[in-house]
Amino acid sequence: MDCGNLLESSTLRQDLEEYEQLHKAAKRPRVQEHLLKEIDRVRREVLSLESKKANKPAVEGFDQTKQYMELYLSLDNLSEISDGDIEANFTNRSVTVKVHYPNKICQLQIARLCEDIVPEDSYCKKKSKHVVVYLKKTEVGKTWATLTEREKKAKEKKD
Repeated sequence: MDCGNLLESSTLRQDLEEYEQLHKAAKRPRVQEHLLKEIDRVRREVLSLESKKANKPAVEGFDQTKQYMELYLSLDNLSEISDGDIEANFTNRSVTVKVHYPNKICQLQIARLCEDIVPEDSYCKKKSKHVVVYLKKTEVGKTWATLTEREKKAKEKKD
């Protein structure tokens, strides 16, 4: 990561803190909603910048169907690698994805997913700008409110 990205990351973290303070002070629901959206956007941007620094793919977002939780991993230079350069290991509650570039390995590890998955039916697929990780849900039709166990516990504390 160059100095420009380091400064940008620091500035974004300061922006994030200020947005969070504004959200706490906001009283109107619509204002709170807009601030939450901006907080989420800035968090993703910070994570993306920091993960590039650490050779970790950023989870740009996730989506879900009745059967799968889909993670979108943001990686640079995907044209340099083949499908065989992507290695994934799944357990009932974890996922590890390694992307083998010619001169480095980028790794994403989520040790504790918020729900159980079916490891043998989970897989990864390389797209032009993302690697998509498909986590097969054990409970078909169940909506995951969060991705990790930590996020789930934090959300339960708030509620």
